[in-house]
Amino acid sequence: MQAMKRSTKPASKTLVCTDFKVTYPNSQKSDQAHGDSVKTSAGSEPALQKSPFRSKDKPDALDTEFLIEPAAAWKAMAQYSNFIIYGEKYSISDDVYVRHQGTPEKDASEGDYWVAKILEVRASSSSNVMTRVMWYYSPKDLPKKKGMSTGARAYHGRHELIASNHMDVVDVNSFAGKALVVHWLEDDEEELQRGLYWRQTLDHRTSRLSNPRKHCICGKNYNPDRMMVFCSQDDCRIWNHEECLLNDAVTRRLSHDKLPRGAGVGKGKSKRHRQRDQSRPSQRGVSAHLLQGEGEILRLNISDLRPETAEGERISLEDIVCLKCGSNII
Repeated sequence: MQAMKRSTKPASKTLVCTDFKVTYPNSQKSDQAHGDSVKTSAGSEPALQKSPFRSKDKPDALDTEFLIEPAAAWKAMAQYSNFIIYGEKYSISDDVYVRHQGTPEKDASEGDYWVAKILEVRASSSSNVMTRVMWYYSPKDLPKKKGMSTGARAYHGRHELIASNHMDVVDVNSFAGKALVVHWLEDDEEELQRGLYWRQTLDHRTSRLSNPRKHCICGKNYNPDRMMVFCSQDDCRIWNHEECLLNDAVTRRLSHDKLPRGAGVGKGKSKRHRQRDQSRPSQRGVSAHLLQGEGEILRLNISDLRPETAEGERISLEDIVCLKCGSNII
């Protein structure tokens, strides 16, 4: 396969090719994105697309059988491994920004584009280059749960995308440049990605959303735009949500309890923290927040403004205590 060159004016909206339809013949939910019925060509056999998005628990969860109709017209076009458009080279497996109807003509930001991965390139001429892509979903575009105004969950970060097996045929004129999307595994020692990332998958055929890793004693997920604190005790090793630590500190102050209920006494080896949240839980005049001290040591700053609290005890600094094992995290 050779490279295809093309240089024309960029499109102002997504050119999802209406001449070709991607269908999923063996799934419960066939892709009829535009509400059209698609006739299957006689003798057409579905192909298996092995997903480029391999999760740790179920690496083949998004492998998908599909058909492109009309099959004869699609297969009649020559295949290419890459192409050049507006001076930029694109190849199979590249992530790309895609313009759509809501993308501004000028001064568009990253969030104004859709994002997709190139799976296949075909062309009948230099003016007719098509790609089969697999979409990343924005959290707000996920299937909504009952009572939700958007598909985004509380744990979704502002740079987060969701990998799917939803495919379309797209004209390359709608591409707006390459994107860099990394797979965030949520390993304990893995650095948080600052750009676009995915950790969750969506099976477009069934609307099934995979479950991200759960953290803390609350058993909830992690929003990377907020903060967590790591307990490195060998028999513990959990991430504590900042809001859970602060709520626990306030509750303990109100009950005059110096340790989490049920926790033992221990000493953590180290701490690790991520991006700071500004939340300050408060109950009946008692509030708490995390304060960066000397040597980047985090401490709990507790403010107790109740009338009955002695003047010298109204502001105090305390060590952070792991909510699971009770060890000081220093």
